[in-house]
Amino acid sequence: MSTPSDLYPRVHAHVQEMMEKIAAPAQGAIRHPYLTITTSNYYKGLLFCWDNYFSALRFAADGVSCHLRNFLDNMHEYQRSDGFIPNAILADGGPGYFEPDFLCQPFLAQAAAQLLEVSGDLEAAAKDFGWIRRFVDYWLKSRTAPFGLCRWDGPAYYSGIDNEILASILHPSSIIAPDVNAYLYAELRALAFIAERINEDSAAEELRQRADELRESINRHLWSDEIGAFGAYNTSRGSVHISFGSKNQRKGFGAFAYLSSSALPVLYTGAATQEHGETMCRQYVIAPEHFRSPFGIRSLSRSSEYCNYAVLGNPGRFDEYSRQCNSNWQGPVWIPLGWMAFHGLLKYGMRDEAASLSLDIMKSICNCLDIMGSLPENVDGDSGKPLYASHYASWNLMGDLMERYIHSGLGHAPQIQF
Repeated sequence: MSTPSDLYPRVHAHVQEMMEKIAAPAQGAIRHPYLTITTSNYYKGLLFCWDNYFSALRFAADGVSCHLRNFLDNMHEYQRSDGFIPNAILADGGPGYFEPDFLCQPFLAQAAAQLLEVSGDLEAAAKDFGWIRRFVDYWLKSRTAPFGLCRWDGPAYYSGIDNEILASILHPSSIIAPDVNAYLYAELRALAFIAERINEDSAAEELRQRADELRESINRHLWSDEIGAFGAYNTSRGSVHISFGSKNQRKGFGAFAYLSSSALPVLYTGAATQEHGETMCRQYVIAPEHFRSPFGIRSLSRSSEYCNYAVLGNPGRFDEYSRQCNSNWQGPVWIPLGWMAFHGLLKYGMRDEAASLSLDIMKSICNCLDIMGSLPENVDGDSGKPLYASHYASWNLMGDLMERYIHSGLGHAPQIQF
């Protein structure tokens, strides 16, 4: 039986090798150094928000803060006066690579807070505070939904979960997803953290209050008492939409059709109450019939009728006509989901289960290295077979970090408690 001490050296060595290969100089419209998504030429010259954030976070865990700085500077280059920032920058095509309205995913305040924690640079944090607050305010004002919540307000891939099941079937404007609200909760908490450190006490108090209000609304309106899980709120139906319907659910059909990994960020950010977090972790995150795979965390409950391990996923019904396929998030195991679930398990008192998850993710990484010599985007949740892409870095860099949390701690924690 493999142990962490058997696996960690190999996983860590591969992560370090990837980190050495992905640091790239400024290029065209990407005006500051950046981190490439792969260690090959694929995706070179392209900066995506959440890929770059998680990659920079891994460097910060080793005390290297420059990549968080560069990430923020690249995004700030294209901020409009109203606060809007595009989600992607193409070196040869400029900002808004996919479409002009693709709003940057809400990770910038978290990046700035992590940067402050690692660098200690209060002067830079004070300069960042204003423009990032305008960005978060733009999110809260322009993407409003009922109950004081927000929505992605675009195709499923706006979230990064390219073919998230419910947003791929229903019109995205009718969906209030848990992930975006969890990220915004973390953004508000991160801004409050920065404000407190730069002696903006009244701003810190206001931001914490807004975060608390958002957290209360997440737990009130995006939690299903019937299922015992977080899910997307369907405004057409007037309820959290996880099952086909209560009548079918009693027959055992469709009970977990839409139990999606978009709920995991609520655990990752600590937005869930203690009771809700413990319930969801126990009933779904660690349950093999739902999210827990022998290879990590599935992107959709295994008990969903939609669960599949296709290499590529079909586009959503309301996606751009030119987007003929997506990365598949309707079942395959992804390392960033493992990273989020891992932190959720730690936050809600399941340390042993978090350690077991870390071990299985390292086993999966070694399995991929044995098969293909590099890491894919995702793997089959039942067999562990590598699925799409090769030489994939991005959030796969987090693969060796969980073990350090469990056994040795971190000098620079990339998931600070804001």
